[in-house]
Amino acid sequence: LTRISAAAGAAPAAGGRVVALDAYLDQLIGEWRQRRPEVRLAFRRDGSAPPPAIVADRVITQAIVNVLDNAAEAQAREVAVVARWDANELSLEIDDDGVGIASEIAPRLGREAVSTKREGMGIGLLLSRAILERLGGVLALDRAEPRGTRARIRLPLAALTVS
Repeated sequence: LTRISAAAGAAPAAGGRVVALDAYLDQLIGEWRQRRPEVRLAFRRDGSAPPPAIVADRVITQAIVNVLDNAAEAQAREVAVVARWDANELSLEIDDDGVGIASEIAPRLGREAVSTKREGMGIGLLLSRAILERLGGVLALDRAEPRGTRARIRLPLAALTVS
C-alpha cells in the first residue's frame, strides 16, 4: 500500500491524451453515470473559454472517480458536482446527501486506510489524495449540513496542461 501510494501521480499524464478540459469532464461524468445509474447526479461546469487543453490520463481520472464513488457509497441518493476552472486551477466540489463523515474517522479519512464500509479497504480516498498532492493539488473532505459530505478538489492546471 505504501509503495502504491508513493507512486500515485508520480508520472502525471503518462500515456494520456490531449483533450479540452470541458470535454474531459463531460466524458468522465458521463461514464460515471453509466456505472452508477442508481445515483442521481447533478453536474454543472463553468470556466474560461476556450477551455484549456489538458493531458488526461487514467491516474487523474481514477483519483476523481474514487471521490465520486465514495460519495455514491455513502448511502447517497443524490450527488452534485460543480466544476470550475480559470487559467490556473481546476476546482471540483462533490456534494452528497449521504450519512456524512463520522467524527471518529474524520481526521484520518484520506490520510490512512480507513473505511466504514463492510467491504471497504479504505484505500480509494488515500490514493486520490496522494495522486492529487503529487500533482500539486488538494483534496479536502468536510461534513456538509444538514447531512452528507462535501469533497473539494483543487488542482493546478499546470500539472495537466500541454506546454
